[in-house]
Amino acid sequence: CVAQSIMEGYDNGAIMSLYVAAFAFVHENGRRRWISVPWIAVTSAVVGALALQSLVAANISAVSQVKQDPKQQWEWVTQWSFPPDEASRIVIPGLYGYRMDSPDGAQYVGRVGSHPSWDAYFDGKGDAPQQMLRFSGAGPYAGIGVVLLALLAVGLTPRKTAFWSVAAVASLFLAFGRFTWCYELFYNLPYASAIRIPAKFLHPMSLCLCVLAAFGV
Repeated sequence: CVAQSIMEGYDNGAIMSLYVAAFAFVHENGRRRWISVPWIAVTSAVVGALALQSLVAANISAVSQVKQDPKQQWEWVTQWSFPPDEASRIVIPGLYGYRMDSPDGAQYVGRVGSHPSWDAYFDGKGDAPQQMLRFSGAGPYAGIGVVLLALLAVGLTPRKTAFWSVAAVASLFLAFGRFTWCYELFYNLPYASAIRIPAKFLHPMSLCLCVLAAFGV
């Protein structure tokens, strides 16, 4: 299943595989955890070898060949960060509008896809940059019911839901990308700097919310 995820989702699948490995490590007992995690890694790497080869060639080798300074590389990787103030869209759909098919993107007023140079402008430093301010209004939406059920599960069964609640919160903070210090820690891990668009971590966050809601039911 992990191999299939990598073959179908490439870096999205690779991100999800980290959660599978973490789940196996947390829930296995004693020596089994030191067997399960490497077994998952080896078998998924063998089955998904072709996709992994393409992923390495496209995302890692190509990035390493681009002659960019560290600042430019960081800006390129983290441009599609999810602004923390837009996390409210997880509960309230369309709070910041939708997509950009209207003139001047008037239907979406958020900052997903904004170039990092806009950060200084919104902090009151300098004039408005010429780079892209926003790209799309697409974003996560779980709904009030799902979020309330998830919170109910965490409140009533904190031990059973500990992994999923921690994973959900960690995923959300990683999705914030350059807007928080968390993603910089992840970015400095081996090969992590080749993964673009921190907002991709909203995928595992959504999965965790679904599982927590199931516990709530």
